[in-house]
Amino acid sequence: MSDIYAIGDKNSILPFEAIGAKTIEATTDAEALNALKQVQDNKNVLLFITENLKAGIQDLLDNNPELIYLYIPPIRGATGDGAKQMNEIIQKAMGVKVV
Repeated sequence: MSDIYAIGDKNSILPFEAIGAKTIEATTDAEALNALKQVQDNKNVLLFITENLKAGIQDLLDNNPELIYLYIPPIRGATGDGAKQMNEIIQKAMGVKVV
């Protein structure tokens, strides 16, 4: 069975507890890196990460291809990176661009 984690600010990740995800509060790059280090050794992990933390953790994610992650928009300050990533995944899977 996979472990599901949500990493980000408290208000953005709280709804993930409803689906049984483990939540790790992180609002800075350092906190996000520490959160990823906690879960990177686990197998079969699915990560939901608020997109405002992307800049500080992308290198670690790129160097750990076994981690499955998806950026989600935070409650405030969405950048659109999560929607862009989801469109790319759908386009690869279905061969169709979602508008």
